[in-house]
Amino acid sequence: VLGGAELLAGGFGAEYGGRVSSVLNVETKEFIGSEFGGAAGVSLLASRLSLHGGLPFASHRGGGFVSARRSYFDRILPDDVGLPYHLIDLQGGLTFDLPRGGRLRIVAYTGDDVFDMSRRESRRSDDDSNAPIRIKWIWGNDVLGVRWDQPWGEWITTARLGGSRYTEKFGMIDFDGVSYSSRLRQLFGRVDLVRGFATGSVRFGG
Repeated sequence: VLGGAELLAGGFGAEYGGRVSSVLNVETKEFIGSEFGGAAGVSLLASRLSLHGGLPFASHRGGGFVSARRSYFDRILPDDVGLPYHLIDLQGGLTFDLPRGGRLRIVAYTGDDVFDMSRRESRRSDDDSNAPIRIKWIWGNDVLGVRWDQPWGEWITTARLGGSRYTEKFGMIDFDGVSYSSRLRQLFGRVDLVRGFATGSVRFGG
């Protein structure tokens, strides 16, 4: 559930250290104190469902959402002639109001892209080595992040902690034992201290 997005094509500050060409800053939407609701969509290529609402059982005001999506282009046409590709993803988030104006946000995401030809019949033979090779290729991302915003008088502290993982698996169905896999993990932490003025702001961070 997208709350806003900002694209920085260049000239971005030191808080985005490690980025070379550009920055895409994406924020999820908050549902603090909102009533229960949802949205759904169905098309020829994919279906999606999202639910959101407040958390009346929490000790402090809060809200959350969950959203799921699945494409089914691989189901429309027969296995032998269709495109055996689909994607599936799941996203969720919780937001809590804390004492003295603080706010805690938790966001999680998981998604996979799948290109699977394993259900097709093999057409390879000793006499026909040019037949298509059946493959199964899966790649996806997992993300978990926590953000804490807390005002201290004129100053505001924002602390972030999170991790992400990218995985990829590739195999050839017609050749036993031929497979490839890779994985990339990243952990990060960040703290910012900001004070605003009438004509600008001062920011420190690490």
